[in-house]
Amino acid sequence: MNKFDLSTVLRTGWELFMKDPALLILATILAFVLSLTVILAPLAMAGMTLLVMKLARGERPQIGTLFEPFADFVRYFLGGLIVLAGGLVAWLAWWASPGLGFVAGVVLTSLLLFLFPLMIDRRQQPLEAFQECVAYWKVEWAMAGLLALVIAVLDFLGSLPFGLGLLLTWPLTVGFVVAAYEQAYGAGDAAEVVSPPEA
Repeated sequence: MNKFDLSTVLRTGWELFMKDPALLILATILAFVLSLTVILAPLAMAGMTLLVMKLARGERPQIGTLFEPFADFVRYFLGGLIVLAGGLVAWLAWWASPGLGFVAGVVLTSLLLFLFPLMIDRRQQPLEAFQECVAYWKVEWAMAGLLALVIAVLDFLGSLPFGLGLLLTWPLTVGFVVAAYEQAYGAGDAAEVVSPPEA
């Protein structure tokens, strides 16, 4: 694993978004609809990550790419439980103190930045990916924290106009995460993006 440069990540994330903004916005709308069921939210997150990761590696994803993780439902659902647990901790901290909740949210986001990319790219199990995230965070917590702070601010701004801004900010922040992952682990250090196997 390597360090990532925040300025390069932000620039690359924007470039990824601009490769196919119409596809990413449509995928975001569908992902939001899927997330309303709650149980499908982790699959939507994984699908968005897979879609952007394929863009990053010069592939031409289709809207159907969003649904490819459904073929590996249990693994991605269990990964989502890890993210949900982190969200619950941040929510409880928010109730104790909004400031504490914000800090907890940023820290937990920085810790789990690469959970889904690792599960997709390296076919890791949720616990294995989480352990890898912790190992990376112990070394690069400051840079991961800065990226998580940028993500938190963008998501907050995107939520202000009735949440409509998230149609732009969410795929953009997924692009940031993918760009950071590519720098940290590198396409040459990991297997090519492989869609989940068919059931």
